[in-house]
Amino acid sequence: MKIKRFFAKDIRQALRQVRETLGPDAVILSNRQVDGGVELVAAMDYQEAAFASVGRAEPPQERASAPARPEEAAPEAGEAVPERPRARVEWSQDPVLVEMRREMQSLRRMMENQLSGLSWRDLGDSRPTTQELYRRLMAIGLSPDICKGLIGRVEQTGEPEQAWRQALGLLAADLPTTGEKLLEEGGIVALIGPTGVGKTTTVAKLAARFALRHGNRHVALISTDNYRIGAREQLNIYARILDVPIRSASTPEELEVALNALSEKWLVLIDTAGMSPRDLRLSEQLSMLRAGSRRVRSR
Repeated sequence: MKIKRFFAKDIRQALRQVRETLGPDAVILSNRQVDGGVELVAAMDYQEAAFASVGRAEPPQERASAPARPEEAAPEAGEAVPERPRARVEWSQDPVLVEMRREMQSLRRMMENQLSGLSWRDLGDSRPTTQELYRRLMAIGLSPDICKGLIGRVEQTGEPEQAWRQALGLLAADLPTTGEKLLEEGGIVALIGPTGVGKTTTVAKLAARFALRHGNRHVALISTDNYRIGAREQLNIYARILDVPIRSASTPEELEVALNALSEKWLVLIDTAGMSPRDLRLSEQLSMLRAGSRRVRSR
């Protein structure tokens, strides 16, 4: 992971520097006001799990130690921050272990197929194309019933890629969309989904479009993401750019307080932590959104 520090007169110029230097996939780790402007710390090739594991692996005395010289703690603008040694995690290339991993993956796929409750006999089709399509649909997190429904609607041509594209097209057509209703009616809306699908960016885009139509005084943001490093900082930057209020909430009680404080806003957008449908924490997050007295819609 490559980390750099940027200085600029305002947040827009700083973000432009980040985008030009590190690209559009850079992640903002922190930002703060300094003399003469703002300071951003951004990273590219960002891997949350690796970053978190390195932080946990550091001995307490190393974390508490201060740099020997002040100049070491404050790199110049645009200068790369020296990377700390990270624990090397590499798969062994021993042939026996490689073969064992391959066998375990094969067994896992077989168990998933057996436990899914949907056999090829249930499908009424044992062709390899159908089996491969089912495996790929299951791999993206769809339930057996949805997989069965999609496979039944796909035209079987014998071409796996064509069947896959057709299934994705049918799935996209089945997804409900709100259209312009959200931007016209407002309300309290939480965006829920796996990590990396663009929830935070979508929150910012929706807030910007609503602000253009109705004014930024009528929109506000809430972050409940306590897991991803820099997630709240990223949303804080968007809030400052749009000049809209933002609150943070980690519990149902804090969410209720935040919603009460923003009760006069026409649109309140809630950015949640990224979780897959199989993540046990997802039910806790949904319970948190439903616990308050005010109705929260999830998208």
